[in-house]
Amino acid sequence: MQSIFLKIYSGMLMAAIFVAISIYLLSNAVNEYRMTAYVGDVSEGFFTLVANNIAAKPEPVQQQWLAVIQRLSGLKIHLQDQRELSLSEAEKELLLQQKPVIHADIDKHSAKVFYSVSVTSNKVLSLTVHDINEQLARVAGLLVVNELQRHDYNTDERLAVFSLLKQQFSFPLALIRQHNLALDATQLRLLQRGEMVISVSENAFNVASIKVYSPTDVLDEVLVVGPIPMFDWAPRSFIISHVLLGVLLFAITVYILLRPLQLRLRRMGLEIENIDLSQNQPPMTIEGGDMLSLFSQRINTMAGKIQSLMKAQRELTQAVSHELRTPIARMKFHLALMDDLAISHTEEKHLKGIKADIKVLETLVDEILTYAQLEQEQPHLNIVTFDLALEIHQMIKDVQAMRPDIGIHFSNHDVYGVEADQHYLLRACLNLIVNAQRHARHSVEVNLCMREGDFCISVHDDGEGIADADKADIFTPFKRVDSSRNRKSGGHGLGLAIVFEIMRWHRGTVELCDSPLGGCEFILRWNRGRSQELMYADLVQADAIP
Repeated sequence: MQSIFLKIYSGMLMAAIFVAISIYLLSNAVNEYRMTAYVGDVSEGFFTLVANNIAAKPEPVQQQWLAVIQRLSGLKIHLQDQRELSLSEAEKELLLQQKPVIHADIDKHSAKVFYSVSVTSNKVLSLTVHDINEQLARVAGLLVVNELQRHDYNTDERLAVFSLLKQQFSFPLALIRQHNLALDATQLRLLQRGEMVISVSENAFNVASIKVYSPTDVLDEVLVVGPIPMFDWAPRSFIISHVLLGVLLFAITVYILLRPLQLRLRRMGLEIENIDLSQNQPPMTIEGGDMLSLFSQRINTMAGKIQSLMKAQRELTQAVSHELRTPIARMKFHLALMDDLAISHTEEKHLKGIKADIKVLETLVDEILTYAQLEQEQPHLNIVTFDLALEIHQMIKDVQAMRPDIGIHFSNHDVYGVEADQHYLLRACLNLIVNAQRHARHSVEVNLCMREGDFCISVHDDGEGIADADKADIFTPFKRVDSSRNRKSGGHGLGLAIVFEIMRWHRGTVELCDSPLGGCEFILRWNRGRSQELMYADLVQADAIP
């Protein structure tokens, strides 16, 4: 037996693993893109200066100059032949355009940068950067100061060169006097000794940035490089977005995993809701071998036991009803013999009461047997075409004789031939008309018509009606609503149940609603086409009998 909880827990564990791997791969891909864009943006000005200096020097001096830059900056810059590098065609195209090619290594938090010395040369600068923020900012300041030292102080040429340098870098460059700098005493002493000062600060959004202060060859003049935003591997927005994305992915994955279970539970719920205990087949479909399957089996077992109890109850009811017919017949026989005897007026009154009670008891037994037959198995319906209007006219005459004070009015809207089982349909109509007469104050209305291709019979009365809370149970056998409709006028609670069963076997409906007369309106409705189907089914069944 498979555990449904094990399936759920294992599914959630798989979902968590899937989401964790997905977020890890996604964060690496995003950081690789961010790092590539950041290094390319920050390092382009630096490589432009280095490449220009190398291109302007003869080949024997180029390696010497790179060695000086390496010693001053601590960076290992190499000069390589492009043909020795494993680069894609797109990367080679970037080198021809004097654009940096970056290979980011997320695991080592480093990046390898390639930059072409010139468009006419196959020589390429290569540099592996680990401390991306500080190293590039320090070398940038060193190279800019080196360029400025080639020109005299405060000349137009120096200013023009500085303006050109500012355009090459993506971050600000400025020449400021020392006394205008917001530095502490220790940092100012370092500048006065000719050393470079690096300052890290955060803005209002907690984004860190770096500034490099480098003394120039001019007294009291400082080159300020930056602020350069520092590369943050996990900024707050990055963490929040990934957490939200992880939660969303987990929810979607769990939903996809649990969706089949949800659909299965929904199907089980519909099967339970539509259980028909009158059928002799299991109501629940067994799927798989888990706890839900065991639950479905238990429901089938319970339904089977209920069907057995209902069958036993019907058999008992039928047996008792049949057995009651004999003593009722004997009592009627003895009462008939007493009609020839000389009895007093009081005794005659009592005999009439006994006869009335026996008649009620006989009616009850007849209704019980009729309902049991309809409920137990579908009777053989003899579907014929007959004049229902004529039959209802005669029925109304017979019923009205029982209570002449209640007027019964019949209206036929051009319907003469109907298709149904004549015996059972007339029984349903009789039950409704007698029920309406029993509860009416003054009048009953019966209408026969066609609605959207269906035969319809509606019966109205002007009685007290039925409360909305009791309408759902009005067709339940032996159900007597707590109102004066049944309490004062009697009734066994089987008449409407028989009507319901008759219409069910005709594949029709019986509806209850409020009547314009003030009481109730019962509507019998069945389809002409479904009646023809029942006729065809009866013919097939008859042909199948040897």
